[in-house]
Amino acid sequence: MNDLDLRSAMIFACLLVGLMSVVLFFIRGSYPKSIHGIGTWASGLATLFVSYAVFSGRGNIPEALVIVCGNLLVMASLLILYFGSQRFFGLKTSIRLWGGIGLAALLVMTWFSLVEPNFRLRVAGVMIFAAAALFAHLRLIFLHGNGKFSSRFVIFVLALEATITTSRLFSLLLAPSNEAAIETQQIQDLYVMSFITSYLLQGIGMMLMASDRLHEELEHLARHDALTGCLGRRAWLDICNQEMDRSIRSGRQMAVLMMDIDHFKKINDNYGHQIGDRVIVDFVKHATGALRRADSLGRYGGEEFVALLPETGSAQALIVAERLRSAVELASGNPSCTVSVGVATSDVNLSVDGLLARADRAMYQAKNGGRNRVELHAAN
Repeated sequence: MNDLDLRSAMIFACLLVGLMSVVLFFIRGSYPKSIHGIGTWASGLATLFVSYAVFSGRGNIPEALVIVCGNLLVMASLLILYFGSQRFFGLKTSIRLWGGIGLAALLVMTWFSLVEPNFRLRVAGVMIFAAAALFAHLRLIFLHGNGKFSSRFVIFVLALEATITTSRLFSLLLAPSNEAAIETQQIQDLYVMSFITSYLLQGIGMMLMASDRLHEELEHLARHDALTGCLGRRAWLDICNQEMDRSIRSGRQMAVLMMDIDHFKKINDNYGHQIGDRVIVDFVKHATGALRRADSLGRYGGEEFVALLPETGSAQALIVAERLRSAVELASGNPSCTVSVGVATSDVNLSVDGLLARADRAMYQAKNGGRNRVELHAAN
């Protein structure tokens, strides 16, 4: 590829990076506010685009200013993309740490650009910073990514560019003399081309990561109750049906708790629906704390909740139900509430609907018996 073709490709790739930054900037409003970092990623790509515009100004802008400002913008773009990923994963941005590292790299670059001009050491300083930022970004996504194609793709791109950057660094540092270290224009252009291309691919990967996160959140909303965060009725029934099939195959019992918050209508009438919602949220918090890790809590409708207890017989189910009832009763709250719990255990001839019907009957026995109590409808 001749110089003209390579330069043309660089310009085209850089324009695509700029376009990607614009796309990310505008689509960020289409994502829920819970998905952070998209705007920061857009800023990182835009910063690289500006840096290339600065480098393109050679001949019209003083050389020293081009070198310092251009490389400063490149280093800033690396950090902004990294901070965007930290925000995306809900982590605190390490601005102070990387700001200090960046300042040190900037001082080295400025010194060997303006005070004691040295091509090899100037470029080496920038390469060390770039490699460190790329490896840190790679490690971040490796540790916090969801393991899907999008995160693996970004990891691959970062790893490839970090490897290229490290190779260029060693080729400079191991050169026998400063003169031997001076690269041809084509080698420099090839490196810049790989760098710009990596940004473009990172932008694509980051857009895919944001889409994956959106899909996960939509799936979570579809399966979980919006107010309490526990499973919705349909999702809970799906789990219950799966556990029923497993229970029949293994011959081990499962249990279901049907729960209803006592006098909830009075709470709504006396305190209002906002307080009623808070009571429901608090109930779920205390109920979740009383259940075991393997148990599944779901909102069945209104103030009615259900819990699935896998591989649990009636004796153990009563212990869990009583612990839950007690936790709700003893919880401090204004207003306080209690719960009536019906317990039913499975047998091989019982469907999920039949099991729920037994638990429902047991719950009404608890209500008729004075509320704030646990009743068992055992298998025949």
